[in-house]
Amino acid sequence: MLRRGGKVDVLGVWNAKGGVGKTTLCLQLAGFYTYIAKKKVLVVDLDPQKSAFGIYHAGKLGFDVTCEAPAWRPPHDLVLIDHPPGVQALPKTGHVLVPFQPNVLAYKPTLRVFKYLERKGQRVIKVLTCVDRRKKEHRQVLESLEADVAVVHNRAIYERSLGRGYTVFHGEATALYGVQPARDEIAYLAGWSF
Repeated sequence: MLRRGGKVDVLGVWNAKGGVGKTTLCLQLAGFYTYIAKKKVLVVDLDPQKSAFGIYHAGKLGFDVTCEAPAWRPPHDLVLIDHPPGVQALPKTGHVLVPFQPNVLAYKPTLRVFKYLERKGQRVIKVLTCVDRRKKEHRQVLESLEADVAVVHNRAIYERSLGRGYTVFHGEATALYGVQPARDEIAYLAGWSF
C-alpha cells in the first residue's frame, strides 16, 4: 500500500495457522476504532474465506471492508489487514497482531514466529485467543506467558454479534449478554495496537 498525502496507520492481523481468531479480532478492533475512537476504518480482507467481506455485505459494521489492498492512500485513518494464513506472504505492515491459541501445538511454534517477525523489524502484538480458564491446559499456558501478551477469552458474544452483522461496539449489541466484558477486552487490546 502506498502512502500519499499523509500517514495512514496500518495494522496487519496474521498467523500461519487458520482458525485462531484473525477475522474476529480484526472486525472487533475495527468496531472499537470506529465507534469508540471515532476513526474512519478500512478493513482489507485478504483471507481466502472472505468472511469479513461477507459480514460487511450482510450487516451493519459501520466501517468499510474491501478484498484488495488499495494502491494509493485510502481516505481512512486506519487500515486493518486480515491476512490469509500461511507463511508465503508475511505481513510487512510495521505492526502485526498475531493471535494464537492456548495449546502446546500452537503456542511453542508461535513463539518462534514472534522472534522471526521481530528480527524482520515488525512490532509484534501477541494475543492469546479463545482462552477458557476452566481448562487446565489453558491455565498452564497462561501461567507460562510473558507480560507482553494480551488475552482474549472464548466469549460467545464475539460470534453472536458478528453473526448478526455487527461488532460488540454497535448500539444493537448493547442488550446482548456478555457485551461489556467483551468490549473491555477489545478496548484493552486496542491500547496495545498503536
